[in-house]
Amino acid sequence: MKLFNIEKWFWALLSIAIITFMLGSFVYILDRPIESARFIPGYIQLGLINESFFGSLGDFLPSFAHIYTFVLLTVVVLRPGIKGLIHITMGWLFIEVLFELGQISNLGNYMVYHMGREAYLFFEPLINNVYLRGGTFDPLDLVALGLGAVAALLTVLITDLKERADDK
Repeated sequence: MKLFNIEKWFWALLSIAIITFMLGSFVYILDRPIESARFIPGYIQLGLINESFFGSLGDFLPSFAHIYTFVLLTVVVLRPGIKGLIHITMGWLFIEVLFELGQISNLGNYMVYHMGREAYLFFEPLINNVYLRGGTFDPLDLVALGLGAVAALLTVLITDLKERADDK
């Protein structure tokens, strides 16, 4: 059984995903040092290091927002059934957890070493400069990833239930 047969829910999920991604990005614009996010140009980063706009929520919001957004965007593009939704969610959770664990220095170096030449060359800027060697492992990010995955799954299921109720 396919989810999302009505166009308005496509736009609702897409909007939620974009807003959530922007919210996670604002943490890097407002609270993080300029060098912490290469995807945001330095001239728009404010880096309010001494005065955190997001407070302690800013420590974990990007992890939550990233997986939540990518699950929703994948669902919007693929419009899967329930089984596909679970596979998408678990797939993104696996990828995100690998990247988080890769921030543990010895494990990150091991992952990079065993990646293979082609994969390493493709991912090298991300691996060496930004994420694995530039990030800091935090077990609470793993919790945020889990919560983001569950929230995305529930968002899709609730949206689908609302769609079915509106069809009647």
